[in-house]
Amino acid sequence: MKKLRFLVSLTTNDNDYQIEQAHSAELAAGKVGAEIQIVYADNDAITQSTQILKAIQVDQNQRPDAVVFEPVGGTALPQVARAAASAGIGWAVLNRDANYILELRKLSSAPFFGVSSDHLEIGRIQGRQFAALLPHGGTILYIQGPAENPAAKERTVGMQETKPSNIHVTALRAQWTEESAQRSVRSWLKLTTSQKAAVDLIGAQDDSMAIGARKAFEELANESERERWLKLPFTGCDGLPKTGEAWVRTGLLAATVFVPPNAGQAIEMLVDAMQNGKEAPQRAQLQPANAITFLDVSPLLSRFLLSPICAFFCRTFPWALLRRNSHLRQLCVLCFPSSLPDILGPSPPRRAAARFGGSHSCIFPFASRLPQESIRKTIFNDCLTLTSSYNAAETLVLAPLLRLPRRSA
Repeated sequence: MKKLRFLVSLTTNDNDYQIEQAHSAELAAGKVGAEIQIVYADNDAITQSTQILKAIQVDQNQRPDAVVFEPVGGTALPQVARAAASAGIGWAVLNRDANYILELRKLSSAPFFGVSSDHLEIGRIQGRQFAALLPHGGTILYIQGPAENPAAKERTVGMQETKPSNIHVTALRAQWTEESAQRSVRSWLKLTTSQKAAVDLIGAQDDSMAIGARKAFEELANESERERWLKLPFTGCDGLPKTGEAWVRTGLLAATVFVPPNAGQAIEMLVDAMQNGKEAPQRAQLQPANAITFLDVSPLLSRFLLSPICAFFCRTFPWALLRRNSHLRQLCVLCFPSSLPDILGPSPPRRAAARFGGSHSCIFPFASRLPQESIRKTIFNDCLTLTSSYNAAETLVLAPLLRLPRRSA
């Protein structure tokens, strides 16, 4: 059987998610026995189209069997896609809706499809994180991706859907890289309006941009101003093991959203279509996973989460308390937004809520005895799922940072 050859075109090698995309592609290619070539476009759409066209137009025995690419600009290179279809080369678009795919699926025998993360849902998760981190409202400095990028637009729309009305957003633009976010925040800090701004949280649509923002604040000469900014919670997206996840673990970020890379899935779908005759769907979508920090997870707490005692607690906990406690409700809405509203009903009238770790906090009885610095570092992923038929809970403990196995109560 012929060894398949793929060209993988990514936006930049200066972004943690794009690097993870490359790693995902390499793993998938090794798994299916394919050969891949990875090229980066340095965030330039013309460079990207030139790189792909050059690969398509070489001698037939040197052409790739398919192209997997994440578009840099606002379009998904429709003319280049048509050239690939004419040459019988497969085409997989990552994280973008390309309206020409349906047309080219009819014209070409090669597979044409898209694979994307659900960017609208990523934004919704961020909005719920903002609600949990700012239970009394406030102002967010929000660093978005490029204006023409659909992923950035969808994440913004999703965030606006779920953030409370008492949280206000000041938006900046960057190019999905740490350096571009650092430049953007640095320029904003030079404005008179920034000196008067009362910002309560810095959120970014990408973990590397969140770290870039931190670096811009670290450059401030005024020590009190620098400390004031760096004490604020910083949040991002992607949650990759060596970057976002590690930054949350060390407290550089307060929260992130794990967005699984999808280049590897695209390669596996191409192999299935070309070698096994399995038709690829026009569009495949990957769901993000929620991640939020609350308390420092110790080995003792990790063992407790998997213990029969925890299972008993989940079954006997008076869930009706959630109706009356705003902090508990925010935490649970964050962890299982789809099932909770049906069980708890409408929110009670708003009252002044105890802060995390305060003497009246009901999130964890021992919270007030912990050092304040430890209130930032636990990541839970769907830690509890309410079962409405029993009005109890199943402990899933899928926290990505804990790497704990699934265990049912």
